[in-house]
Amino acid sequence: MRSAKFIRVLAVCGMAAVGVGASAEGATIQAGGCNQSQVVSAINSAKDGDTVVVPAGNCTWTSTVTIDGKSITLQGAGIDATVITDGIDSGGGAKPVLLQWITKNTGLSRLTGFTFNGGSTGGKSWTTIVAFYGSTASLRIDHNKIIPTRVKGMEVSGYLRGVIDHNYWQLDRGWFSQGLEIHHPSWGDVGDFGDNSWAQPTNFGSSQFMFVEDNQFVSSGGHVYATDGWMGQRVVYRRNTFTNSTWANHGTETSGRWRSARASEVYQNTFVVNTDGGSDWSLGAFPSAIGSRGGTSIVFDNNTQHSGGGSFQTVFDLQYYRSWDFSRPYPTWDYCNGSNSWDNNSAGRCIDQPGNGQGGYMSGYDATPHAWPNQSIEPVYIFNNLRIGSLAAGWSNANARNIVANRDYYNQDPNFNGSSGMGRGPLSSRPSSCTAGVAYWATDQGEWDAGHSGPDGQLYKCVSNNSWSLYYTPYVYPHPLVSGGSAPVTTPAPQPPSNVRLIK
Repeated sequence: MRSAKFIRVLAVCGMAAVGVGASAEGATIQAGGCNQSQVVSAINSAKDGDTVVVPAGNCTWTSTVTIDGKSITLQGAGIDATVITDGIDSGGGAKPVLLQWITKNTGLSRLTGFTFNGGSTGGKSWTTIVAFYGSTASLRIDHNKIIPTRVKGMEVSGYLRGVIDHNYWQLDRGWFSQGLEIHHPSWGDVGDFGDNSWAQPTNFGSSQFMFVEDNQFVSSGGHVYATDGWMGQRVVYRRNTFTNSTWANHGTETSGRWRSARASEVYQNTFVVNTDGGSDWSLGAFPSAIGSRGGTSIVFDNNTQHSGGGSFQTVFDLQYYRSWDFSRPYPTWDYCNGSNSWDNNSAGRCIDQPGNGQGGYMSGYDATPHAWPNQSIEPVYIFNNLRIGSLAAGWSNANARNIVANRDYYNQDPNFNGSSGMGRGPLSSRPSSCTAGVAYWATDQGEWDAGHSGPDGQLYKCVSNNSWSLYYTPYVYPHPLVSGGSAPVTTPAPQPPSNVRLIK
């Protein structure tokens, strides 16, 4: 994985470079066709604020197209109308990115109305088809279809904020494909590896996240991890549909220097296990629809739907490998075993674990000297997640003893009395007394959903014994960049899996 500052100096053999343009007043530039040279020519002539329109057609690109430092809209004719296939032949090595967009810090950067197919040229590769880097707060990726036959479909990395909406990921376990990776290695344009993201306040409910809303992640060949992210990742996933696919992130547990995901809001998503036509083993009793390995989260109003024998055991789980899986190597961080200087051994807490929040800033490749960064406890709050219509508690892997209930995470308690767990209901039913750390979702407070009349809910936290304070109100839905207009394209409905079989 490379951060934005490395991407800027990356030399890709055979790259079709697109230069930086000056500011302009929003002209529409028609590409002569979808061939690579025609699209590059149109982009080269575009200035900030312009829209480059690519007509319908099926075209294969054979080298990387790079947009560097332009705030433009690149617009196709719609899903399955403008189809771009990855035809890069890497000669057996790692394939470069097909479309690489290094955003400008100001102005809207938008990709809309395309199908990107990973193709079969050059074999499977761990690199991605479409990648965005930089530090704009106005990135919109919408109404596209991604077919990631090269393992990863799309990567968003750097200090990027904005919205990814109304896209369709066509996934397949046979490709070992993954839909979307989001990283924030250089949060605030400072440092790398996610260090500064971990050193800054969380700011739940603000625009300071990458939003992923109203998308579809559909696998037709068994279970697939639709999402991933680490290096200080800050994301909001809301109102997406996952079919035979799950939501996940990574912790501070890789073979590199990379930090864990930092903060996530995951709410009002639907997870479907559809095995009516048969299935492989991966869809039978899968542990959870949502899994987090690091940082703080708010997870609520998600639901699972099961058919044909497949199921999720629960909706949400927490994991931390450094505290129990000593068979894996962790070259930078080593093990959280009670004596590691990275960890808070006296309190039984590990660096960047689930339930951890803001701490001290690390610098340098190896972040020496090794020391616990004094990370605050920022619990994970879990409520109103439904498994087949019934309330489902979040749970921690039994081996991860460092993740402690009513310290690192709080589950909804239907009989909440303010002493432990968290509650949900009208504000008038919130207990007057409370233990520090517990929370309460007031269903009759807060208005943030523009499509719903009346209160939408907000979260109160007990900040000290018997003292409640407003903690979180979700950011306005839909995202303001969505309200600014959409390309005239549609997203296909999810299709049931095919060519799969049930193993009993």
